[in-house]
Amino acid sequence: MRTPHVLVAVLTLIVTAACAGPERQQQVKAEADVQAVKSSLAEWAAAANAQDPERMLTLVTDDLEWLPPGQEPVVGADAHKALRDYFDQFVLHVSHDNQEIVVGGDLAYVRYAYELNLTPKGGGEPVTLKGHGIRILRRQADGSWKQAKDVWTEGT
Repeated sequence: MRTPHVLVAVLTLIVTAACAGPERQQQVKAEADVQAVKSSLAEWAAAANAQDPERMLTLVTDDLEWLPPGQEPVVGADAHKALRDYFDQFVLHVSHDNQEIVVGGDLAYVRYAYELNLTPKGGGEPVTLKGHGIRILRRQADGSWKQAKDVWTEGT
């Protein structure tokens, strides 16, 4: 008579494993997406610190939108030009701390803290900016992640 109990236990394990399968697959995919977003952001910071705006531009969307503190939004080609202009005027060094990354479908948001050191190329005192921000990244057709929006504060 122990056979039915063993059979029920085995069937319960099989059903439980089958039900957990897709959920676990989604969890693994979400973890891979978060890692891909982190990798894109790390590459962006490395390009900034290497003074390589052209490489940075490969990591943002064509319709990139910046929402700088106290200013009007800067969108698309104007945002790309603004990025290049920073490098014409300053030697940059950026560090950032990704405090939260959430991926949902083909969009991800990142809450971060940053420190940006700007050394004027024409001489003058370096400036350090610190703040927090939210970035939105969009998954591209090739599976890569590019920054689409960036909103940030200045101040500690």
